[in-house]
Amino acid sequence: MKLFLPFLLFLFISSVGIGQQLALIDPVFEESVATGSLVSTQLRVKNNGDKPIRLGIRLDDPYLKGDQISSICIGTECFTKFDALEVTTLFPDEIIEDVRIRFNAGYDELTRELSLTIYDIEAPGEPLIERFTYHIKNNFPNGILFSDESLQVSKIYPNPVSSVASIDYSLASKLTPATITVHNILGDRVLELPLDASETNLKLPIEQLQNGIYFYTLQVNGKSINTKKFVVRK
Repeated sequence: MKLFLPFLLFLFISSVGIGQQLALIDPVFEESVATGSLVSTQLRVKNNGDKPIRLGIRLDDPYLKGDQISSICIGTECFTKFDALEVTTLFPDEIIEDVRIRFNAGYDELTRELSLTIYDIEAPGEPLIERFTYHIKNNFPNGILFSDESLQVSKIYPNPVSSVASIDYSLASKLTPATITVHNILGDRVLELPLDASETNLKLPIEQLQNGIYFYTLQVNGKSINTKKFVVRK
């Protein structure tokens, strides 16, 4: 019995050591993200063992709806259709930092979970399995006109408008020129309003408009992105 207990302790310590060879450094397992945003979660994977590891990564429950497909990105390349992806050979104490989980959040407010398996391809029986949770929230309760990683713009509210109309927005860079242009029903441009990157709300000068139907267009870098209708009733 005295010999048996040390043997069991040795097996336990050995199994713990194998299971801890791969580790995520400072992972973010749960976060809130905006509807319409491009979500990118960086993974920093470290080899804590004393031998090189053929690093493999697998998304166990990838999301495959429309343009919201979840993927694993390595550097500038993203992969969506794979059962197991061999990333690199990770040497002892080496950390790889250019791996990311990536997906389009979509426009539904919900909670999405993704399960990730990180393992040694030579010894797949001791994987590191982690689950990531994303709470997708609508930052603009009045509806989104357009959204990507550099710009989010709400629809005009209220609509119809009698006195004050607003647009909420978030512009990531001053180097991305964005403008709201307003046309009347005849197609004449009646307003041209730049979005200031230092602000998050645009008030439309409704006092300059007569009662009627108007169309507003978001333009980014001089290109028309999206057009919606609003009504002025003073």
